[in-house]
Amino acid sequence: MEKNEFCAVIKHLYMKGLTPKEIKAELEATGISHGTVISILHEQLGMKKLLTTSKQWTSQSEPAPKKAKTVKSVKKVMASFRLIEVLKRLMGRIHRIRPEYRDPEDWSLLHDNAPSHTSLIVRQCLARNCISVLNHPPYSPDLAPCDFSLFPKLKLKLKGRFFDDIPTIQSASTQALEAIPQTELEHAFESLLNRCNKCIEARGEYFE
Repeated sequence: MEKNEFCAVIKHLYMKGLTPKEIKAELEATGISHGTVISILHEQLGMKKLLTTSKQWTSQSEPAPKKAKTVKSVKKVMASFRLIEVLKRLMGRIHRIRPEYRDPEDWSLLHDNAPSHTSLIVRQCLARNCISVLNHPPYSPDLAPCDFSLFPKLKLKLKGRFFDDIPTIQSASTQALEAIPQTELEHAFESLLNRCNKCIEARGEYFE
């Protein structure tokens, strides 16, 4: 069988919906190899495979089919709603404790790029309340006071302890947080300023 005849047969079998492997099985008696089938589909007939792990082939002139939109997990959505509640409590506390910062333009929010922090509903909440957000470099826990200062202190206080229920955990965590001296919190923000300056000097490169 000539190559142009192979092309005609392979195209006919392909149009019937057969995969290259199935076409090879149909042409087993002719001695044609699987690689030749692929070559004819790609080079002679102008077909392309969408993905290396996909069985779907399409004409090179045809656009790839649109991917289905991924559905956000319930946990991620709930995390965004919880964050909005935290932001509301934060704004209320600022109004009560630091009335001089009642105007959102007098302060900025620093948080990392967690999905719940960058979700649409959270960004809309921040925009509605005119809260500006400081840019935070990705994968930089060393520039987040909670990560390099607060959480380690909290873990140290609670290390080795066992709790029977969530309210007990909340109570113990609150006590541990309230026990942290104000001077240590101030030091954490001073350290943040120094770390940010070093990051700027290093032009975002890693450093010890």
